[in-house]
Amino acid sequence: MIRPLSNRQSSSSGIRGVLYGCSIVLIHLFFPGVKAAAQVLRPFDLKQPQPAYTNFSTERGLPSSETYDIHQDKKGYIWIATDRGVTRYDGYRFTVFTKKDGLADNVIFKLVEDRHGRIWFVSFSGMLSYFENGKIVPYKYNYKIRKFMGRAYSATYKTLVFDEADNLYYAIQRLGSMKITPSGELTNYHPKGLNGMIVKKIGDKVFPSVSDYPVALTGRFPCYMETFSRKGYAGVYRIGALVNASTDGTHSFVCMDDTILDVNSGKFLLGEFSAIGIDCIDNQLFTGIYKGGVRLDNLLLGEKHPLRVTYLLEGKSVSSVMKDREGGYWFTTLENGVYYTPDLNVRSYGVREGLPNPNILQLAGIDTRVVGCFANGLVQFSDPSGITVFGPLKYNPMIAASRKRFYVTWDQPLKVMVKEDFVFLTTCSDIYAYQDHALYPQTSVKKADDNGFISDVLIYQRDQTVFQAVVETGSGKVYGGELSGLYKVFLDRIVPVKPSDPLFSERVTDLAWHKKLGVVVATRGKGIYFMDDHEKLIRKIDMKDGLLNDQVNCLFIDNNGLVYVGTNSGFNVIKISSGNKIEIRSFTTSHGLCSNEINSIYAYGGKIWVATKKGLSVLHADRPCSETERYSWNTWRQITAILKRELSLLISLLQQGL
Repeated sequence: MIRPLSNRQSSSSGIRGVLYGCSIVLIHLFFPGVKAAAQVLRPFDLKQPQPAYTNFSTERGLPSSETYDIHQDKKGYIWIATDRGVTRYDGYRFTVFTKKDGLADNVIFKLVEDRHGRIWFVSFSGMLSYFENGKIVPYKYNYKIRKFMGRAYSATYKTLVFDEADNLYYAIQRLGSMKITPSGELTNYHPKGLNGMIVKKIGDKVFPSVSDYPVALTGRFPCYMETFSRKGYAGVYRIGALVNASTDGTHSFVCMDDTILDVNSGKFLLGEFSAIGIDCIDNQLFTGIYKGGVRLDNLLLGEKHPLRVTYLLEGKSVSSVMKDREGGYWFTTLENGVYYTPDLNVRSYGVREGLPNPNILQLAGIDTRVVGCFANGLVQFSDPSGITVFGPLKYNPMIAASRKRFYVTWDQPLKVMVKEDFVFLTTCSDIYAYQDHALYPQTSVKKADDNGFISDVLIYQRDQTVFQAVVETGSGKVYGGELSGLYKVFLDRIVPVKPSDPLFSERVTDLAWHKKLGVVVATRGKGIYFMDDHEKLIRKIDMKDGLLNDQVNCLFIDNNGLVYVGTNSGFNVIKISSGNKIEIRSFTTSHGLCSNEINSIYAYGGKIWVATKKGLSVLHADRPCSETERYSWNTWRQITAILKRELSLLISLLQQGL
């Protein structure tokens, strides 16, 4: 059976040769120094960028890699159904429950929590059990279920729902469904059928799939949607076996074979071959596909929008999807355990997506066009998910961007060239672009404008000082930073800034200019500090204020004046408002980054591009901010004071021998 993934890959094969030739022409047009053997990876060769996942497998504590369902209970525990029992995850460790602990069967397909907080387990044998008060209890009316089932113990599809009166509705493949009251009265709620039988509660409705046809017939069967009151059918649809049904309170869907029905509108959507389940969460429809990952439909976008449909975890058999209370997403699979991502909207590029080297060293952007550099190559990122790689090259390039041009170093030591919107410079230790020109330090500091005209900012220095970072202020002053601190740059000399102040003598790793706060200096050990046009220290920000690390790798200032600080512990976004009050947000791998080692950052139009040692992550700047991400200056000082008091009390108790 051909699946959509194969269709997408093969659709471009007929024009592959023609586009390859076009790509080589583009390489020579934009990068004339690159030889004909340069590698160009085209968008149709690449896989869509994925969130950064954590994989929970048997090595991490799961009893099996074959997982069927997942649920977060009212207390916050994560329950996972497998073919080797169920496991409860508390955020640190897994606790496994099997038949020895009271399960009716080790193979558990479904997890259901009732209004009393009991966790119900639907087993392969059909018998039910539930977790209550720290132990697993067999369902007292299992004998009635066993009698109802007869010898049909191999039925795979089973679903369980409860109504507000604690009546239990239980549907079993080929056997119809039953209703069991709290007192044990059993009613055949729907007649026996021959096709897959699944019942799902959406609002006040139960959705069963029933066949009234002889077993020899094939084709489409009617699906009846019936209310709990049984006053009549809500509708009859001649469709295939019901795979699953789901709702997020706004949208409601049922999946039958390769067709998905929008219950609210009555319209049919194109589904997927080999669908094994659907989950509707926060205006997103997830369709699990056998060996095809999960298809994600953004229901807020039009059906023809290029970002309407994306595919995640391609090649995996995704059996269920859950969003936890922290906003993270969990995916159970039939062969690789459980995958978790803290933020579904954070997408990452790595080797799988076509990067020859995931260690992106620098980023630069002109509006939404973003170009990065890695050892021996350049990469351009474009929406919705395409990238183009230029390389391999003979050198390790560096890149920066003015308002109209990208400035790139290349391997022609005596030649500067302008081609299209690129200005190619000689090798240097840093590039700082500002408005219509760029500064680049060697043993001197030079300036190149957008037309390729070169002028001196600092003439050759006898002491061979090479700045690791340079910056130009709005008033035209130039500063350079290196191992021994911050310097002011003149045409014929360099002068240390406040050599008597140890802070200004701290090693400088990056420089930026803020329209309101002046020069921003990143240090290797003292965080960052701000200096105005009169070389007066405005303020210093370090770990005591909420910075993730005092050893800073990179800086970026966006159009709104937000300061981005990259470290080896993640990155911070700093907002400084009137009164010198600061607000700091922190982002790490726990928020979806592919690595905490940050090399470079670029932000524009609501997106943040983050270059790391292990790939490039793209975040949405307007994502909801949790309380753990946001710290004001006063709040952080209060937290620090509380911790100091608690620590002092603990030390006092220990000294007293308590």
